Parts: sequence; structure tokens; C-alpha cells
Amino acid sequence: MCIRDRYRPSQTGAGHDPWALIVLEISAGRIAGVTNFLDIARLFPLFHLPPHLGQLPAQPEQPHQPPQLAGM
Repeated sequence: MCIRDRYRPSQTGAGHDPWALIVLEISAGRIAGVTNFLDIARLFPLFHLPPHLGQLPAQPEQPHQPPQLAGM
């Protein structure tokens, strides 16, 4: 399984805003499935993803480990 974060250009024109978390299911080295999660207000903080790209983070970046999500 591979989890990717996706951002889109901000409506303000400055930087990028969260759009989705994308989960790729991998089987035999190939993509077997794709699931998009659009509940960004809840999910992005769980993965310590920034609420906006294009600004400096308030703290130095810390390595993170994805949380275990129920039902996944």
C-alpha cells in the first residue's frame, strides 16, 4: 500500500491547499486499486501534513509514521 497526499492551487493564488489522500493498492508490483479520501480536515492532521503549501512550517519537519486507521 502507498499513501500519497495531493494539493491543488489555492484559490487565493498563493501556494497550494489540501485536496485528497490517495491510497494505492499494489499487487505484484502493479497498481491494483486506487482509493481517494476527501475528508482532508480530519485526515491531513492525522498524517502531520501541512494545511497549506507555500509557507514555511512553524516547526522543523519531524519524521512521522502514518497512524493506524480503523477499517483499513
